[in-house]
Amino acid sequence: MKIRNGYVSNSSSSSFVIAYDPLFFGNIKSFFEEFDFGCETYIYDIKDFTDSMPNYKEKIDAMKAEGKQILYFWLDHEFYPIMELMKMINESNGGNKLVIVYGGEE
Repeated sequence: MKIRNGYVSNSSSSSFVIAYDPLFFGNIKSFFEEFDFGCETYIYDIKDFTDSMPNYKEKIDAMKAEGKQILYFWLDHEFYPIMELMKMINESNGGNKLVIVYGGEE
């Protein structure tokens, strides 16, 4: 798996910004960095996102204040079910452990 910093354009990928409870999910960033799913995953600094999409900064700051970790990444469409699995786990456990701040086909 490739972990890149900076802008990467790939039409077969979707970008996501997620806010998650690290006490429940652990360190999702490390998860993507350590395990090779056979897909390209790009992890970015959240500041890159908020600089280009300032209307999301307040929401992201509020999520941080709640103790959530923020992750900005791109995931190959072939592995989109990873996000669906995380959403299902979240919904089965109260629905407050994961928020997709930005993501998918946007």
